[in-house]
Amino acid sequence: EIEDLTRPIAQLAQALGEEPGGVASALKKTLNVFGETSDQADKFANIMTGAVNESALSLQDLGTGLQYVGPLAKQTGLSFQETSALLGILADNGFKASRAGTGLRQFLITAAKDGRPFNEFLDAAAEKNIGLTRAVEEFKKTGASQALVILDNVDAFRELAKELDDLDRLFYANAKQMGTNQGALDLLSSAYDNFSTRLGNFILTAARASDVLFELLELLDPGTAAEARAFDLIASASAQT
Repeated sequence: EIEDLTRPIAQLAQALGEEPGGVASALKKTLNVFGETSDQADKFANIMTGAVNESALSLQDLGTGLQYVGPLAKQTGLSFQETSALLGILADNGFKASRAGTGLRQFLITAAKDGRPFNEFLDAAAEKNIGLTRAVEEFKKTGASQALVILDNVDAFRELAKELDDLDRLFYANAKQMGTNQGALDLLSSAYDNFSTRLGNFILTAARASDVLFELLELLDPGTAAEARAFDLIASASAQT
């Protein structure tokens, strides 16, 4: 799982400008909610990138909303991109993550009780052109406002869900991010780190026999040099033992 998740986490963190730790937690929780394994990490990372970049959702908003509706959405037959699109539509219309999640959960409960596939229920409900009073009756007070927004934006929901299926989104988002001055500096820093590592390996290989490395360390930092000599002695003793 670590091997499958490493690249998607790094790319998602870069694309969204988020810390890898938070991204890793969000991605793994989302995979668990929808019963998917790490094999789907690339796909889910793409969808998360689109949900954040194409709507008013933040990564934290998306995670909060999924806490309310994730398991129910899966049971209702909604895909991750459809669920994200619904939360995105609500966010675009001013609903905070917790209210969006609460209202969407009630909407999905009503859809599940209806018994029809979600999209059939959605089309039928939209055709009714229901008002606020009827919405309260069908979706309760906790979901009436959110239901009216969803039913008024069925086409926008399906368009966004289709856009979130773009599996190249993460690649382009990373390219855009790395094309900035900050991205160039990040690459420069990475190149410097690689050069430093190669230089250190060269010195270790070329200078070990003549003890030049320890002499250089002694000049730079006697304390570090002493530590290095100690580790060298321990390593030699361990090898001999």
